Amino acid sequence: MAGPGFGVLPIFRGQMSDPTSLQISWLLRYVDVALLLMRLLVGAVFITSGASHVNDPVTRGKSIGLPPGVTRVLGLAEIAGGIGVALGVLPQFAALGLILIDRRS
Repeated sequence: MAGPGFGVLPIFRGQMSDPTSLQISWLLRYVDVALLLMRLLVGAVFITSGASHVNDPVTRGKSIGLPPGVTRVLGLAEIAGGIGVALGVLPQFAALGLILIDRRS
């Protein structure tokens, strides 16, 4: 039941009633690049967060309510997990570790 101006564009394959079938076919060739960029971005976020934990554990520890020693270990784990995700070294385990670390802080 598409009203005026709500028709399916010719670049889409599928029906509007099934959102899982909507694909822009010419973008599918960039899936690998998009996944790589996403992995690098997530890794960069955790590496920079971990670096702030390691560089200034007293201030960062106060902001998250942890002692400086634990904050430094947390920062090192974030850096290691961020590198693992970014480079694709055991990315599932690195991501699981980052999830567990993020829940604790």
